[in-house]
Amino acid sequence: MTEISRVEFLLRALKSFSIFEKPEIQDIHIDDFLVRFIALVRNDLYQSGIEISKIVDSNVTSVRADPRLLHQVLLNLITNASDALEDQMNKKINVRVMKQDDLVAIIVEDNGCGMSKEAQANLFKPFYTTKTRGTGLGLMITLKMVTLMKGNMEIKSTKDKGTSVTIVIPEGARNA
Repeated sequence: MTEISRVEFLLRALKSFSIFEKPEIQDIHIDDFLVRFIALVRNDLYQSGIEISKIVDSNVTSVRADPRLLHQVLLNLITNASDALEDQMNKKINVRVMKQDDLVAIIVEDNGCGMSKEAQANLFKPFYTTKTRGTGLGLMITLKMVTLMKGNMEIKSTKDKGTSVTIVIPEGARNA
């Protein structure tokens, strides 16, 4: 029964991903977007003893992205960061936004358990997970969503120090 439940969960995850196959790219005012996003997740994080903060570089106004995809990408990254903080003290997640050439980097960093080199080498392999209740599809789907927005993703992690995930997506219009 447990395996049937797992397969059912995987099928739901893949089905929900398929609704995002046609992104609706638009200019998104990134600071406003993050204020709304953090307001949605802050209470759950607070209940887990996690402090979340955001810093948006003043020379970044907007990004070109699908708001649904960007929301889901950030939700997946925040969920992973939250899981990594489970057994830590002084739990923090920082979301930083900065210009990177003609692109915008959105960086989600935590001071959680970090990952081994082996775990990092397998991050984007389907069904690979280090979590007891994970599917091994989250980062793979997240990367696909970032790619649909003409972006890229990089993960740096140090065991027992934390993880930094950088997504890089196109910059939007200055007046968005």
